[in-house]
Amino acid sequence: MKRFLEYAKVTKYYNYYQILTLTGLYLSEALGLQIKDIKIDVLEIRRGITADGLSSLKNKNAIRDIPLNPKLKSVLLEQKRLSAFITPDGQMFPSESHRSGLLEI
Repeated sequence: MKRFLEYAKVTKYYNYYQILTLTGLYLSEALGLQIKDIKIDVLEIRRGITADGLSSLKNKNAIRDIPLNPKLKSVLLEQKRLSAFITPDGQMFPSESHRSGLLEI
């Protein structure tokens, strides 16, 4: 994984890959992240992205909070800075067309 992340550093997806490895989120959950999901000490997981757009998670057990360690918090804040003014709904990972999620992945 370390080697993969080293290669990914030069891509626009680097923060996305880091968040996946630091949290264990499903791809769709990470794509569904919005700026409002970042709290002081947790990352709220409340939705995912499908081919049809934003959707609620499959069941109540999928809704959870992930504690923020310093590395995760740093990556999230960097991605927040990069995506803050791109979409009106605050998507952390907007697609090229500014719809929700990096659907081309």
